[in-house]
Amino acid sequence: MPTLLITRGDDLGSFPEANRALIDCHRTGILKNISIMAPCPAFSQGAELALTCPDLCLGLHLTISSEWESVRWGPVSDPADVPSLVDADGNFHAEPGVLMRQGFALDEILLEARAQLRKARAHGLPIRYLDEHMYFGWIHQPGGPRVHDALARLAVEEGLLWHRHVIDEELRHFNARIGDQPTQDDVIGVVRMLEPGRWLWITHPTQHGGYMDHSRLRYLAQQEAGAEGRTRATEIQLLTSKAISEACLAAQVRPVTYLEAEAARVTAADLAAG
Repeated sequence: MPTLLITRGDDLGSFPEANRALIDCHRTGILKNISIMAPCPAFSQGAELALTCPDLCLGLHLTISSEWESVRWGPVSDPADVPSLVDADGNFHAEPGVLMRQGFALDEILLEARAQLRKARAHGLPIRYLDEHMYFGWIHQPGGPRVHDALARLAVEEGLLWHRHVIDEELRHFNARIGDQPTQDDVIGVVRMLEPGRWLWITHPTQHGGYMDHSRLRYLAQQEAGAEGRTRATEIQLLTSKAISEACLAAQVRPVTYLEAEAARVTAADLAAG
């Protein structure tokens, strides 16, 4: 079995600094998949940049939260149509846990998810997979199934991959191996020891500058201003590192798209079945 590393960059469309970094990491580094956020202020710019990259595997980063302190965003849908998802100003809440505490309507999440997908497709974006911002798929109504299950069905209905079907993130999460603030040597060391299979590396590369210089995530309110931006800027260096790329080649670890990883999964399942 080959060793495949799904390299994913999240939050295209959030800010210009993220848009530029993500596309650069794809063009000059090992970033194969990028997930775009339809409700966010820099979506149009991110969409335009994505369309210049024909070999990019583009996903929709389904979004029902708005975590930054200064810049807020709300649903693509009319806020009046998704009242359980928004605050008094018509913006999403700071994090998905708010919906667990105050209650939410699953139908509203699905309505908004479809609206975000329509917006992405209306811009001509070739969406290949769905995933969720801040992993909101874990939330659920009392005694009910996780939102994750409904989103997985939506992906199938729309002819898209659901990211959790391609890889079991709990068992094959590259981030868990390299730690929260990895160095180049940390990444190279883990690459050399990866077992065969499908692995997932989730990143948020963002240039240090602009919004990232003076703000911080709401859920990291104790962190110094700009610290999150510096962490994300480090990921640019990792994804575009020649040494890491060479280490992958030497260890026969192949950075791949979700589509390539899914094809390998299906092949492996067919072989195992007979």
